[in-house]
Amino acid sequence: MTENPLNKLLNPEPGPPPPTPDPHSPLPPALQVPGTRAPQPAPAQRPAQPQNQPTGAGGTSAMDPSALRAAGRSADGAVAHLRQGGKAFVSESDRVGDALGAGWQTAAAMKEVSAAWSQALRRMADEVEYLGGAVEKCATNRQWADEQIKDQISRIRTGK
Repeated sequence: MTENPLNKLLNPEPGPPPPTPDPHSPLPPALQVPGTRAPQPAPAQRPAQPQNQPTGAGGTSAMDPSALRAAGRSADGAVAHLRQGGKAFVSESDRVGDALGAGWQTAAAMKEVSAAWSQALRRMADEVEYLGGAVEKCATNRQWADEQIKDQISRIRTGK
């Protein structure tokens, strides 16, 4: 994976450990404020499970691997757009710099800006391409894990 500011933004250095969550709080740990207790809500009615949905591992997942695959594949379009847009930007910036002539400081600055943007857009396209592949791999891994869990549950139920 390329090391760049976007990667550092997405993967910051770990900070201090979070405070220990209150196990009696109805709030998720991320929303708890240390030293306070949240009011207890009235018990919620649990929605009935559809009759055609099996209980257990099957049908309870909120993640759809096909949606993840589609999201990962959509990164290809974004990458193509970034690469094409980067080429257009660089060529237009270089054209402006060339039109100003070699004696102008603005022309040199324009070429520097063009080179910096070209490098930044290339790195961004590489990162989006990498992340798109990672999302597709997550979908494949999730689907494999679901199949393994279903097989294990089936073996437990049948005693095999």
